Amino acid sequence: MGAEKAANDVSVVQAADRIAFEHVDVVTPTGNVLVDDLSFEVPLGGKLLVTGHNGAGKSSIFRCLGGLWHLPRGTIRKPPLSQVLYMPQKPYSVVGTLSAQLTYPQVHTHSSS
Repeated sequence: MGAEKAANDVSVVQAADRIAFEHVDVVTPTGNVLVDDLSFEVPLGGKLLVTGHNGAGKSSIFRCLGGLWHLPRGTIRKPPLSQVLYMPQKPYSVVGTLSAQLTYPQVHTHSSS
C-alpha cells in the first residue's frame, strides 16, 4: 500500500479498500481543534451521510480526507480517487451541453465536417 508517514505517527494510505479515519484529530489551519480522536470506517461499496450543525467540522473532515488540511495525528485510509465519488455541498454546473455536464472534467471538442 502507498503510505506517506510523518515522524509523529501520522499517515495517509492511498491504496486502501475503504475510507477510514483512525484516531484522527481534525484541526483548522489556525490551530482550532474541531474533532478530537475521530475514528470511523466506510467499507467498499458503503455510504456515509455526515450531518451536524454549522461549524461542527463536517466540511473539515473532507478537507483532511482530500489532503487540503494538515493532519496532526492519526491515519486516514482511502482508495484511489478514481474509485470514490464525493458529493459537494454546493452543486457545480459546467457551461455547455448535457453531455459535457455528465462527462465533466473530460474536454469535448466538436469537429465540423
